[in-house]
Amino acid sequence: MIEKIKSVLLWLLYSSGYFVFAAIIIIGIYCHVTGYRLNQEDTTQYIQYESTTDSSQEYTSKGTPIIDYNDSDFDIISVDSTCFSAVGYDSNTKELYVKFLESGDEYVYYDVSKRTYENLINADSIGSYYYHHIRSEYECSKFK
Repeated sequence: MIEKIKSVLLWLLYSSGYFVFAAIIIIGIYCHVTGYRLNQEDTTQYIQYESTTDSSQEYTSKGTPIIDYNDSDFDIISVDSTCFSAVGYDSNTKELYVKFLESGDEYVYYDVSKRTYENLINADSIGSYYYHHIRSEYECSKFK
């Protein structure tokens, strides 16, 4: 009888060990695919960001802040683009200004190098350069 109990316990140990191993693998794959991170530091930063957000600030549907920007020193130029009607750059603040052709929406991107601005205005396709090198790489705000 003791041998039978021993063999059942060993079987449970081995089978549950495989189950735990499989569960860890599945959780790891899920985290990789979804980009979920089990990192306390990331959670803390997110909570701090939430607590410092100004509740009176307006945002676009994508979460971009909307600002009233009257004190701009942009050197704005018209561009030949199917995406933009104008772009500009303020070298003092390193801010890039873009105005979309169809919607007329205006955005400012922060901490953009002069070289990135020059690459944008000299690109074969300004819209493509913007999409690949600026849109997701820099923080921005939308003008009112």
